[in-house]
Amino acid sequence: MVQVANQRSNYILPNFLNWYTMTDTTLEEGWPHLRFTPDAAEAS
Repeated sequence: MVQVANQRSNYILPNFLNWYTMTDTTLEEGWPHLRFTPDAAEAS
């Protein structure tokens, strides 16, 4: 779920992101941008 001000939306993300951690979020020109990086425990 993403909420910006009084607007709320649900988004389904791909299952492979279960193995990633969200490291950065921004809102650019009204669009959410999310950055994911692999979990450190899984990378080794």
